[in-house]
Amino acid sequence: MKGLLLKEWYQARKAFWIFYLIAILFLAMALSPFTTPFLLYYPCLLLSLIPTSLQQMDEVSKWEGFCGTLPCSRAQVVSAKYLMGLFGQVTFLVLTLASQGIAWVIRDCFSWAELGGLAVSITVCTSLLPIFTLPLIFKCGVAKGKIIQLIIFGAVIGFTGAVVGFTSFSSSSTKSLLPYDLSRFRFLFPCVLGVIVILYALSWLLSIRFYKKRDIG
Repeated sequence: MKGLLLKEWYQARKAFWIFYLIAILFLAMALSPFTTPFLLYYPCLLLSLIPTSLQQMDEVSKWEGFCGTLPCSRAQVVSAKYLMGLFGQVTFLVLTLASQGIAWVIRDCFSWAELGGLAVSITVCTSLLPIFTLPLIFKCGVAKGKIIQLIIFGAVIGFTGAVVGFTSFSSSSTKSLLPYDLSRFRFLFPCVLGVIVILYALSWLLSIRFYKKRDIG
């Protein structure tokens, strides 16, 4: 498993460094007094595409057939993709919360409740793509699942934009960067995160089941 994770990391670092650079640039833009709420969500949304991109590279290079000769199971292959996705999303979620927290401290409007609400809303919006698309990718292959992924990705971006807004404006408070006063719903935060964790786990297990049954030529 360690070898698979190293392989995915080396591959992602070499092929998708531009993803990380763009995500960092968006975080820097989000620190501006004149910002767009969507900029806070886009880095994690972008990083959620990496597992599918890694699987696509495996299919194009015919690595899947070679992998069958190695002492690793298909469950481990799937798990390596999910773990890489989690690593990227969690890393940039932490960076997003840290940068926005610093910005709110500088503007003297810091709120733990609003920071928690921001964490939950980013987690929900950016987890939808891997939850719904990765099982399709591992069942049908990237070529067939790519169109569905793009449709879902567009829907997630549209949903996120509709909720948080694309319009730039001067942000002088935490409320201006969030769709509503999330502190009123703090009692729901653990429940929402619990549902996302359960859905992510089910997606993971479903992908393993599909990939085990898939005929790889």
